[in-house]
Amino acid sequence: MSIQADPSALEHFVRINPAGEVVAGQGSAQRLASLSTYICSLADTIGQLLDIGSCQVMEAAYTGGRLITVREPDGSIVGLKPRVPQAPAVQPIARIGSGR
Repeated sequence: MSIQADPSALEHFVRINPAGEVVAGQGSAQRLASLSTYICSLADTIGQLLDIGSCQVMEAAYTGGRLITVREPDGSIVGLKPRVPQAPAVQPIARIGSGR
């Protein structure tokens, strides 16, 4: 899986390696790292309770806007906060796929 995002569409972004270290970021990367890891942990707990396993892509809405969190196959976490809280569906802020 690869993530390609338009940096101008993002207010903040962060990449966290499997050891929990921030390895790249823009804006409030440390705050976004905390939110992203919390959302992944919460989604995993819900997945276990529902017996559906861990989640790979999560979207959270909160008073500060939206947060999209992606767990990559190697365990890295990517957090993306769009510049516009409700970005139009016809204008994707990120493409998530195999990178082909």
